[in-house]
Amino acid sequence: MTERVVPSRRIDRVSAAGLALLEAGHYLPDRYGKSIGRVPVRQATRSEIEAISWLVLWEKSRVAGWAGFVDRYDPHLSDDVREVVMVAGSRRATIELLRFMVGEARALGRRTLGAIDLGNTKMRDVLLLLGHEPTRVVFEAKVK
Repeated sequence: MTERVVPSRRIDRVSAAGLALLEAGHYLPDRYGKSIGRVPVRQATRSEIEAISWLVLWEKSRVAGWAGFVDRYDPHLSDDVREVVMVAGSRRATIELLRFMVGEARALGRRTLGAIDLGNTKMRDVLLLLGHEPTRVVFEAKVK
């Protein structure tokens, strides 16, 4: 499915393999407001990556942003939700991708949720700009 954002921009669904090709070619932009100095503990497995639905926002012939989400049942809410697990790109691309994911989820009768790092003030500001607000406190128990 392709959704036109403006004439020179569009959002496409891509497979995990398609995303891997874009990443191998260094076509994917960094996360907006990402935390600096974080080192991944492990890489995701192939099945974990394939379980995520991936979106790419194209601006003419270049990738302006990309995002991943999972539609699932949330036992805390007793409801179907769309969990945003990844958003990357410019501020504008991040906003467009979030609007797309939220709008599509609403059309399916799903709530949209996600978690961001407390230090990611840029992403917090984008979410507030879009009218989203924090509703849960998530705790993280450190391994060591």
